[in-house]
Amino acid sequence: MAAFGSYIAGRWFWRARPGRKTRIAVALGIVAMMWLPIISIILRRHDVGGVGVTILAWTGYLGAGYLSFLFTILLLRDAGLI
Repeated sequence: MAAFGSYIAGRWFWRARPGRKTRIAVALGIVAMMWLPIISIILRRHDVGGVGVTILAWTGYLGAGYLSFLFTILLLRDAGLI
């Protein structure tokens, strides 16, 4: 997971050259999206339920899907296929 997030952040930072605050915000967002599914699984295993956990789970799953899509697009772009 760390390599996955590092590759996305590194490629984005290399191209965009954002400011320091933006870099920190994007890096924290990537880390949060990678950990949300794991946190929601742990909460459900300990019988913590409710609407909040469901929203957390869906946010994590959608974020993981977006990061997977972004990772695939970056790999294809770096390979020169798009």
